[in-house]
Amino acid sequence: MALLTTPMFAQLSGTYTIDPNGTGTSNYTSFTSAISALSTSGVNGAVTFNVKQGTYSEQVTIPSVTGASASNSITFQADPTNTSDAIVTYSPTGTSDNWTVRLNGCNDVAIKGLVITSGGTTYGRLLDYTGNVANISLIDNTFDGIASSTSSYYAGIYYTSPAQAQGNWIISGNTMEDVSYAMYIYATSYTTGADTIVIENNVIGTNYYGLYPRYGKYVKIHGNTINNGGTGNVYNYIYYPSVGVDVQNNDLNDVYYGFYLYTAPPSGGTLDLVFENNDIETKYYGIYASCSGSSSYTQFTSASIKNNNIKVGGTSTNYGIYLGYANFPSTAPGVIENNMIACNTTGASSVYGTYLYHCANVVYQHNSVNVTGGSSTAGRACYLNKSTSTSYFTPGGNIIKNNIFVNVGGGYAFEASSSASSGYYTGDYNNFYASSSTPFGSGSSTLSAWQTASSQDANSVWGDPLFASANDLHVQGSSPNNAGTALGVLTDIDGDTRSTTTPDMGADEYAPLTCFGVSGLGAANISDVSFDATWSSNNSTTIGSQVRYRETGTTGAYTVVSSTGTSITISGLMASTSYDFSAREICSVGDTCSWSADASATTAACALSNQCQYTVYMTDSYGDGWNGNVVTFTQSGNVNASVTLPSGSLDTAYVGLCSWDSVSVDLGTLGSWTTEVGFVVTDSNGDTVLTHATGTTLTANYHFGDILPICTACPPADMCAFTVNMTDSYGDGWNGNTVSFIQNGYTVGTVGGGFTTGSSYTESIMLCDGMPVTVQVGTLGSWTAEVGFTVVDPDGNTKLTRASGTTFTASTVFGTFTAACSTPTCPVTDTLTIASQTSCGASPVTFAAAAASSTNTVLWMNADSAVVGMGNSFTTPVITVNTDYYAAVYADDNSMGAVHVGPPTTLTGGFGNFTNGMWFSVLKPMTIDSISVISNGLVNFQVRISEGGGNKTSGHSGAELMRSDTISVGVAGTHQVPVNLTLTPGVYYMNMAFLGGTTGQLHRATAGGAYPYQVAGVMGLDSVQFGATGTNARVYYAYDWVVSEGCTGPVSTASAVYAPVPSSAIPYSVDFNNGIPCNWMVDAGTPTWEGVSSYGTSSLNGSAFAFIDDDAAGSSAPAVDAALTSPVIYGIGYDTITVEFDHYYRHISGTTGYVEVFDGTNWVTIDTMNATRGSWTAPAHEMYDITMYGNMDLQVRLRYSDGTGAWGWYWAVDNFLVDGALSPCTDVRVEILNDIYGSEISWYIEDINTGIVWASGGPYSDVSPYNAAAALHVDTVCLPDNGTYEFRINDSYGDGLTDGTNAGWYQVDVLCPWGDNRILTIDTTLVSPYNSATWGPFPYGGTTNPPMYDSAVFTTSCVQYTNVTFQVDMNKVTQGFTTPEVNGTWNNWCGNCNAMSDPDGDNIWTVTLPLEVGSNHEFKYSADGWSIQEMNDPTASCTNGNATYTNRVLTVPASDTTLPVVCWSSCDACSIEVTFNVNMAWEVANNAIDSNGVHVAGSFQGWSPSTTEMTDPDGDGIYSVTVEMPLNQDLFYKYINGNDWAMAEASGDLAACGVSDGFGGYNRSTSVGNADTSLAVVCFTKCYDCAVSIDEALGTINLFPNPTSGAFTLERSELAGNIEVTVIGLQGQLLLATEWTAGQSELNIDLSDLAAGVYMVRLTAEEGTRTLRVAVQR
Repeated sequence: MALLTTPMFAQLSGTYTIDPNGTGTSNYTSFTSAISALSTSGVNGAVTFNVKQGTYSEQVTIPSVTGASASNSITFQADPTNTSDAIVTYSPTGTSDNWTVRLNGCNDVAIKGLVITSGGTTYGRLLDYTGNVANISLIDNTFDGIASSTSSYYAGIYYTSPAQAQGNWIISGNTMEDVSYAMYIYATSYTTGADTIVIENNVIGTNYYGLYPRYGKYVKIHGNTINNGGTGNVYNYIYYPSVGVDVQNNDLNDVYYGFYLYTAPPSGGTLDLVFENNDIETKYYGIYASCSGSSSYTQFTSASIKNNNIKVGGTSTNYGIYLGYANFPSTAPGVIENNMIACNTTGASSVYGTYLYHCANVVYQHNSVNVTGGSSTAGRACYLNKSTSTSYFTPGGNIIKNNIFVNVGGGYAFEASSSASSGYYTGDYNNFYASSSTPFGSGSSTLSAWQTASSQDANSVWGDPLFASANDLHVQGSSPNNAGTALGVLTDIDGDTRSTTTPDMGADEYAPLTCFGVSGLGAANISDVSFDATWSSNNSTTIGSQVRYRETGTTGAYTVVSSTGTSITISGLMASTSYDFSAREICSVGDTCSWSADASATTAACALSNQCQYTVYMTDSYGDGWNGNVVTFTQSGNVNASVTLPSGSLDTAYVGLCSWDSVSVDLGTLGSWTTEVGFVVTDSNGDTVLTHATGTTLTANYHFGDILPICTACPPADMCAFTVNMTDSYGDGWNGNTVSFIQNGYTVGTVGGGFTTGSSYTESIMLCDGMPVTVQVGTLGSWTAEVGFTVVDPDGNTKLTRASGTTFTASTVFGTFTAACSTPTCPVTDTLTIASQTSCGASPVTFAAAAASSTNTVLWMNADSAVVGMGNSFTTPVITVNTDYYAAVYADDNSMGAVHVGPPTTLTGGFGNFTNGMWFSVLKPMTIDSISVISNGLVNFQVRISEGGGNKTSGHSGAELMRSDTISVGVAGTHQVPVNLTLTPGVYYMNMAFLGGTTGQLHRATAGGAYPYQVAGVMGLDSVQFGATGTNARVYYAYDWVVSEGCTGPVSTASAVYAPVPSSAIPYSVDFNNGIPCNWMVDAGTPTWEGVSSYGTSSLNGSAFAFIDDDAAGSSAPAVDAALTSPVIYGIGYDTITVEFDHYYRHISGTTGYVEVFDGTNWVTIDTMNATRGSWTAPAHEMYDITMYGNMDLQVRLRYSDGTGAWGWYWAVDNFLVDGALSPCTDVRVEILNDIYGSEISWYIEDINTGIVWASGGPYSDVSPYNAAAALHVDTVCLPDNGTYEFRINDSYGDGLTDGTNAGWYQVDVLCPWGDNRILTIDTTLVSPYNSATWGPFPYGGTTNPPMYDSAVFTTSCVQYTNVTFQVDMNKVTQGFTTPEVNGTWNNWCGNCNAMSDPDGDNIWTVTLPLEVGSNHEFKYSADGWSIQEMNDPTASCTNGNATYTNRVLTVPASDTTLPVVCWSSCDACSIEVTFNVNMAWEVANNAIDSNGVHVAGSFQGWSPSTTEMTDPDGDGIYSVTVEMPLNQDLFYKYINGNDWAMAEASGDLAACGVSDGFGGYNRSTSVGNADTSLAVVCFTKCYDCAVSIDEALGTINLFPNPTSGAFTLERSELAGNIEVTVIGLQGQLLLATEWTAGQSELNIDLSDLAAGVYMVRLTAEEGTRTLRVAVQR
């Protein structure tokens, strides 16, 4: 239920909506509620109601609204967003409610863009106004009426008294149809009427009144189109304006009054008049403007009547332009200028092309007037008159110059009444022409006489201006050319520039022709297939003529025929068809006149030889002609002739009517004064066949009676052609002898008239079937003995022979015989051979077969032997399984005539188009030739034959079998219509299928049916689908059946074989050996593509091929643009797609071959052939890469064009192949467990680049009670590896996968060889807004029931990555750097994009990177974006061996790995050399060195006592060994005199310089950094060096640091005595000597200027000498 909210009491302002489905305080659900709010609240600002589309079935009454004003206007308009109409409709029931919209005393209201219509029948006024209604705008509306009479009940805009239209009314841009009064804007006085009435740009269709503004002070009528909406008399009035009238650019079609203006406002005002650029087609009044001549009233004070094209053609008094009581000042005269006025009346005596009555100072110039009707004394091209009353203003001062006045209707070209003959006007420079002997009134017979009698027109001329036609007053003749005087008129009616010195007379400034158009165009000798176009020439000599013609109502090109003379026979036409035709003459080479205006002729229903001539004697009891009434003679639904009496009391007409065809004589056109009409119709013998006396009031379509013309032996349908073979024994023709053939008292034909020479001659003659023929002398000539002939029937049988050699007389009868048009048609012996047809998937197939005789018909039958098709071909319904149909030849039995059966057309009933029908039985093969139907208007339908299933109780239930061709009955009446459906024995059902465009209904009888209607042994009409069983009173539509008995031949089988559509999956190849495959498309036309086995003796590859042969079509064939198009090929997911074929394209200029590909949107040309390619023996092979065009609807076509029709050769194509490399794909699994509400869940996987949806699921079935197994859904799809996809899961209700009790889950995995690669799974951190469940919610969307969803974008990559940790030791790098990095093939050697870090500050830098398992890489370390880089050894085991680009190599393992720490530019970890020194001098001196040598063992080598041996190469008793080891470590070690631990140093002696070894003893210890180190010499088992005889004082001296970069310090605790200090190199050279004086505890020595290395520091004191070693390292 919609919530209706209505704003109350607050005054309205702003924009609102009217929408039955809308809500909110600014919406009203109806016009009634909106207007109620206006009435209750009023307005305090402009208010707009936007009306939503739809139909509003309500009566809308808009009252006076408080606050409404010019600024506070009220607008009802169609909502600008509407896509269809907003329609207001109401069904009134009487005069009291006869409106759809009413303006009830309101003001400042606008209605825009609405459709206003009525649902009524007797009443249907659309917009009504009452009370004082002011300032109304009606803009862009559609007024759709229901007018069925001229009553104001059916008005478009009308008033209900009392009413006054006031203020400013604007009616613009509206469309109005089917109304009686279109726009009636009403007031009652000059003071109360509207200030302004503007009516512009409207399109009006009305049957009575068009425009009727009344008492509008100023009236503006611009740009309107007014059409006669039916047969009504359309009037346009402008009554009682008081300020001005402006009428411009209007188009009036088939109206009675163009514009009729009358007013008489009080004196003292001004009244301006403008009529310009109007196109008026009217019966009686063009422009009529009049007011009162009394001084008590205001007359017209200015006028501009210019550039109007007026055509008048009624049957009563006609006015082109009438101006009365116009009193213009002499200084500003009224102007009538550049108008064309054509008065082509029929039957009217009084005709006024122009009528100036009692006018002052009118300038009438450059007008063209043509009158073709009227009486000899009351037909006037121009008429001047004035009143003799002395109470009116004094007229005169009128000027009439440069005009053309023509009257070829027998009346006057110009007449001035006796009262207006003097002082009323000045006339000169006019062109006069008339067919009357008194063209200037009763007095003057020539222009010269007129000039003398009137003292006017001294420079005027006489001559036929030769108008282009009676209605087209453009001039061709020479008489008005340059004959005018300069009046300051610069342009003509067409806007062409006029001569400023010698302008042309009339409205048209032109160049005269030297070859003039024809006149009097008409038609004669009208037959069913031809007529003679005849005309009168206006040229003295011609060299030829042309007639062009086309079917009336068509817009295609004319057909042009040429001849000489003033008539041409137009042949090859269709019977009973109207044709437009025009003529022109060729005066000389290069000088051809313009085409005349079209005339029309309707061909007869039959040939001239079959036409009976009738005479119609017409009378008019009043003597003024038939006043527009026209009597028609209709045969076979077509008007064959029509007559009317244009004027006078008596006239005679002759009509040709088709023999043996009933004639309906009716009132075809309803005129006026119908009681005056009378006529008598007589046949060619003078016998009266129809009479209508005067005195009867006639109505539209009045039926006078029927005539059956008979003037031939039989109807043409019963005739056939016999051949007469004539001979002359002398050889000079028949010398005037003829032979006649007599049947039924009529001479049906005569032969021999054309046999004028030679010895043989042949003619055909039509004879009546089954009727005796008498053959006798027709015309007796000479040399009769030479005459011989034989008569042969249509089957070749000789029926009569006359041999030459004997004479004959005028009364000789040669013989008689009975004419038989054919041999018996039954029985039929034809046996059809029908090839089986194979379907292309589920599709129809078409069979073809032809009877041996073209007069017989092939019947196609289903398995029940019911006829389902007729003709030489039959297309089945869609075939899905093998299906057999059957066919046999049917012949009408020509020994049996057609039989009428069924209910008569006289039964009573009503009209309506229903599906009811009638059952009937067929006992032997027969044809339903025709039926009679009765219509009340246009009905388009087909006769439908179905199986006879069902009954009255249950209704008809049989399947449809076939339909007749479309039948159209255009007018009301009884029509015998063709059916032509043949049936085999069985029970059937007939009803009608009503088609589009139908506006009428067919008649069905509601009583009088008397079933069964039978033809014994042939058929029976059994019952009707209506009423109870046994009740058969009704007849549904089909009366008076005409059926023909027939027979059928042997039945043949037509097998429809089902075959699936050939696959077009890639690779798709076609060799055309079995023709062009059924799923290819071949453009229709000749020539086009076809499958052929050879071209002459040539072929491609020795097998069949596809071929288009333009050469065979010849050089005169139409243009060819024919394509051979492949089926749709699924071209998605391939890495490459190619198309290739073999072909021979033979080129000639003007032809082109195109290879084109459909890319899913457009056809793209990929190759154009402008030269020959290949040959029969060596075909060219083409191959194209079309990968870029791949899509789901990929197609390839070969298109051949010969441009505009150039002669061309051909194109042969074979071995067509579309191939592709399929992109690899990977399985993706979707698993979903839904809650109870599976119907809320759906998902899809879509390629985000192409939009292709590769998989989708859901909505699923609801699972209640809940069952997890039933709620689980698992789908797997293989997705191409090169795509990027989105998986999206949606919940339409918005609560996710939770129903309050049960919660679901989902996950999506790429199924990789190594396991599942998870793409998306449910987020268990989310909590349901309903039950706090941690399963079920989706991350996106609302939680108050809008849809929720989850989504992930992914690829199908199955690449497995592991983390690889790289480590490099930078401790030995001597170059400056900030940040090391690792570069390799995985990062394209990018520089610093994989920077390393050293979080613990040990100068070993690391970075961990994910790399593809199993991938092989090269890499190296660098720093600061390649500022420095490793220089690796190509022979090292960890490198690639490339001497130029020496990189490290890596194969990524299957699990995370950390690479060993390596030294910069090395495959190994960084190391230093550490030299161990032990002083074994005592042991040497005492010969205590073990025979196994001296060793050192420690943590650096696994504490092996025998591995690391020390030596004393210089024999100084100090044993040394240098060991390579890692940087930055703590060393623990012992010296061993021997090679086992038993000979190791005594642990206890090392307490002062060692660390516990864990076993109660001590190990020596030291720390090494990143530089080579030589440990200080120590005595075996001592913590210090032990020189021989060294005093204890020297023994306590320490040296530090050691190693040193240059400077070191000597420290002592014993300060007594001086010590000499020398530094000696290893080669014994003295490098430095100094003295360490007593009392100094420290001595600093700097060796920075010495090279790195080991130096000896010798200490010499009185006590002795001690030598220390120091290592200088940098």
